[in-house]
Amino acid sequence: MRKSLPVILSLSLILSISCTRKEVPENRVIMLHATVDTQAPVFYRVGQIEAGSTIEFRFNLKNTRQSTILVTEARSFCGCTIPEYTPEPVLPGKYTTVKVTFLAEQIGIFDKAVRVFLNNREDPVELRLTGEVIRNKQAQAYD
Repeated sequence: MRKSLPVILSLSLILSISCTRKEVPENRVIMLHATVDTQAPVFYRVGQIEAGSTIEFRFNLKNTRQSTILVTEARSFCGCTIPEYTPEPVLPGKYTTVKVTFLAEQIGIFDKAVRVFLNNREDPVELRLTGEVIRNKQAQAYD
């Protein structure tokens, strides 16, 4: 039992380090990649971000089909997640970029979805952003 104690302590230290939450710096641009044939949602775990900060995601979508595609719509379900796209044809083997801006306004855990609709696909490609908005450090200093 005494020989296993250092092993147990080492494992618990490794687990506690690997499970720590990351903080995303304000105004950071994050690149994500997928193909038009992606079936499952593309997840990005933001971690903790301060209230009032803004994060920009660039969602690069590759046309892996034999024909030209067109992004017909990019939709989110709240005003704090703003998708933008260019409605230009995307040739086979080329990329299009959907820019998503997340405004961290409400404190708490979030799970935001952006759905990208294509002209030759019935179901949308989905991008999901999860994380937690925490009070900013200036506000915490006054508590």
